[in-house]
Amino acid sequence: MINWAICDDAEYLCKSFEWAFENVEDLKFMGSANSAATCLELIKAKCPDILLLDIQMETQTTGIELIPKVKGIRPSMKIIMLTNYDDDDYVFSAFVKGADDFVKKTLSDVEILDTIRAVYNNQSSLRADITQKIISKANEIQQQNTSLIYLINMLTKLSTSEYEVLKMSYYGQSYKQIAENRFVDVSTIRTLASRILKKFEYNSIKNLVQELQKLHIFEYLDKR
Repeated sequence: MINWAICDDAEYLCKSFEWAFENVEDLKFMGSANSAATCLELIKAKCPDILLLDIQMETQTTGIELIPKVKGIRPSMKIIMLTNYDDDDYVFSAFVKGADDFVKKTLSDVEILDTIRAVYNNQSSLRADITQKIISKANEIQQQNTSLIYLINMLTKLSTSEYEVLKMSYYGQSYKQIAENRFVDVSTIRTLASRILKKFEYNSIKNLVQELQKLHIFEYLDKR
């Protein structure tokens, strides 16, 4: 017997799942919850084998943030994430946190039931679309890490003055503002900017700053 529960802020959806599976012989409904707090209470009280967990409740990522908390209460419990959306970041984050599978609410009852049984029996194999999302996100992270290492390495090739000019530009200061802050002529800042662009092989400070901002370079460095 598979003891299952559901946590979703839409009460009607919880009821629809309960009714859909109420006559399934190998499933036993253990209850529903409509918030993060009541979900944790449900897990503690009922100890389900399978939890259908909505990603977006009080916040856009409440369900994802709940995963380690409910796993901490019942480590053996399997979690199947529920969502209305097709978002690579959500899928990847859910699996990183410990989710066991991922289904869209628009799937048929039969497909969701098959997923519940497969996850319970440790026979779940990720569908092609989910696998592709994870691979895509992993590749994106790898590319970002490679870019981050490259750009940080390039920063080490800058002089102190060049580094400060680039950092000020990154945080939105104009050449005039930088010149005033450094008590030099604007022409001096333009010369330093030209040297920076030559080292990074970029055609404009604006484009270089945009690339650095994508990876939050200076926020990363300022934290260290």
